[in-house]
Amino acid sequence: MFRDVVREHDRRCVITEMRVLRSDWRWIIFKFTPIFPLAYQDLWNKSNYCSWTTVPPANELDEAIHSAQNRMMLTGNVHALFDAYDVSFNPDL
Repeated sequence: MFRDVVREHDRRCVITEMRVLRSDWRWIIFKFTPIFPLAYQDLWNKSNYCSWTTVPPANELDEAIHSAQNRMMLTGNVHALFDAYDVSFNPDL
């Protein structure tokens, strides 16, 4: 499952760095957020961003935009800010 891949990769909120302290924790405060918005899948395809992914999606019928590589783990409050475009990343920094 892609969530397991993201959990193992990040193990924390990538912005606040809040970590999962116990392996049996229920993960209820974390959201698995698309880095590149799924609503812009046409742009993803036209820009050939799928060539950057090396981990296939969990469902073989899904396109590469659904790969775990297009996901990051955020706390719920940061996820809401990211979805509202109030928080963003600059890949050049």
